[in-house]
Amino acid sequence: VLADPGQQVEQMASLTSYWGGFGMCLL
Repeated sequence: VLADPGQQVEQMASLTSYWGGFGMCLL
């Protein structure tokens, strides 16, 4: 099942910001 593009992009952006913050904490 494909989610609508807007939702997929938003989900990717939140994941990226989440992992980005996680990486910064490790540094």
